[in-house]
Amino acid sequence: MAPSLTKMQNLLSPFGSSVLILMLLAATQAGAQVREVVFTSFPADSVLQVRIDLADSVEVLTWNNSAIFVETQVDMTVCSENLLKAAVEKGRYRVDSSRSGQGIVLKQADTKRVVLNSPKGACGESVVHRIYLPAGLKPSGDRTWSRPEDSNKTTINY
Repeated sequence: MAPSLTKMQNLLSPFGSSVLILMLLAATQAGAQVREVVFTSFPADSVLQVRIDLADSVEVLTWNNSAIFVETQVDMTVCSENLLKAAVEKGRYRVDSSRSGQGIVLKQADTKRVVLNSPKGACGESVVHRIYLPAGLKPSGDRTWSRPEDSNKTTINY
């Protein structure tokens, strides 16, 4: 009988099957992923230009509202849910804004994110910002959206 087949039969024996289940459970937990979603909004009634200055992945969508809405999704591997929640509470993924005339800049509050570590090692982080801009703003440069000054600024608020 081939050695690999013998090993498989041993794993499927009554004692071996519990070992196999524990191994599968450990593998599932080792690759476990935790997720947190953070929401932020900014008034944008008179905004004619938006610049996005975020180092993470960014998806830009438009919607029929006069506010800018940011949905930040954070996925972590290796770290616990408590560690992720603590990082969120300390503002690690917070998006801030600064205004200049009729423009607004969206930027990261924590610009120096150090690597988070857990007893299992360094945490893997994936951060995606979905940014909903008021309808009428159009791409006008690298991570910049603008609307003509003479355009109708009326939007619908829900």
